[in-house]
Amino acid sequence: MKQLLKNNQVQIVLGLSFLFLFIGAMATAPQIVNKITNVLLILVGIIGSVKVWNKWKSGASDVQPAAMTWFGSYLTLLMLSTILFSVFGK
Repeated sequence: MKQLLKNNQVQIVLGLSFLFLFIGAMATAPQIVNKITNVLLILVGIIGSVKVWNKWKSGASDVQPAAMTWFGSYLTLLMLSTILFSVFGK
C-alpha cells in the first residue's frame, strides 16, 4: 500500500480528482466553497506562521527558506481560489 501511495501517478490522479471535485462543488454551491476556501486560507496562514515563528525562536538556520515556502504556498492557494472563482463562480 505504501508503494502505491508513493507512486507519482496515483498522487497526480488524486490531485486532479480533488480539483474536479472542487470545481463541481463550486458550480453547485459557490458560497459554501468560498467559506471553505477562506477557512483553508486562515489555517494555512496560522499554521505556517507558527512554524516559521518556532524556527525563528529556536534559532534554526533555515528560517528564511521556511518563510518563503510558507508565503509561496499561501499566495498559491489565494491565487488558485481567485482564479477558480472567477472562471467557475457565480
